[in-house]
Amino acid sequence: MRYPPAVTTPLGTSRVYQSFVLIVTIILIALFVYSMPASGYFSLKNSAVSLLSLVAVVGLLCDAWRKPKGVLHHAHGQWEWQLGDRQLAGTLRLHLDLQCYMLVSFVPIAQSHPFFPTTQWFHLEAWPSQADNHASVWLALRRAVYAPAAMAATFATEQGKSHEGAA
Repeated sequence: MRYPPAVTTPLGTSRVYQSFVLIVTIILIALFVYSMPASGYFSLKNSAVSLLSLVAVVGLLCDAWRKPKGVLHHAHGQWEWQLGDRQLAGTLRLHLDLQCYMLVSFVPIAQSHPFFPTTQWFHLEAWPSQADNHASVWLALRRAVYAPAAMAATFATEQGKSHEGAA
């Protein structure tokens, strides 16, 4: 097999990320309760730390339960993020691999603004209860993630040669 198999995976919320955010939230709440003075009097420093902790917790909780939309698709060495009727071609980079969990970033080739790249982070997870053929789909997804990015250029070159020969 020259190229990894074509694979499509729906994007959804991550149980690993949600668990991590809940643990951080519990730790921040415990630190807040522990740092409260016994007299009940809050200093400016305690109030500022409390406000920043509250903003951080709310931001993390909103981010953890915000559901990314669309489908991530890989075929012939190229990654696409399909959002309804829009398709964005781009590159996928692996940042963390824990065998049943991968943290990847997707950078579209066509940037919306040259100085601010629109990198999207995705949490890909393997959960055996999701489907009967889940193991083979997860292995195909892992092979596609680990496939060299140069394969896309090779495929495009081969396609150009086949079209020139046909003309």
